[in-house]
Amino acid sequence: MPAPPGELPATELREGELRLRPPRRDEAALYARWWSDPETRWGFCSGPRTAAEIAGALPELEAEARDAGFWTELVLEVDGRPAGSLWISRWDLDAGTAELNILIGEPDLRRHGIGRRAVRLFAAWAFRTMGLARLDLCPRDDHLPAIRSYRAAGAHPNGTCEEVSEWEGQPVCFARLSFYAADFAAGAG
Repeated sequence: MPAPPGELPATELREGELRLRPPRRDEAALYARWWSDPETRWGFCSGPRTAAEIAGALPELEAEARDAGFWTELVLEVDGRPAGSLWISRWDLDAGTAELNILIGEPDLRRHGIGRRAVRLFAAWAFRTMGLARLDLCPRDDHLPAIRSYRAAGAHPNGTCEEVSEWEGQPVCFARLSFYAADFAAGAG
């Protein structure tokens, strides 16, 4: 059920020890630490983000959640410990498509299958809630752990993304892996 007008929705997803919940303003410094991590910066071809920048963006994220009736960015917790975040970008209402992004910010929690499980949990919710036909994941084409994780989660190889970035003076291309609504239909894997 959507939140009453003007209130923030209480979007929360759970599976075992995994919990996806809305971001909190008082955690901006934690999120900034995640975005400053060398592996995160490499994976997203991104510079670090400051706590002030992140805190400054939260009001817009909250307004979007109020308008949509649900959050499009959720923090991933493992046994109550914030570990990263997942978010939707490039949402196209007419085409029923969006991109799903995931950042496992705590290095000691990477490569344990947490991302794979969180992606499936978030994707199942997104297909039900957002009326999507396709949900894309677009990791660097040389980010083999991410590609293996998304394939293990059931994402289908779907070419490459048009976007090309630059990292340390070199061009970086992105693979496209996709989930489809049928992948999350009743009784599907």
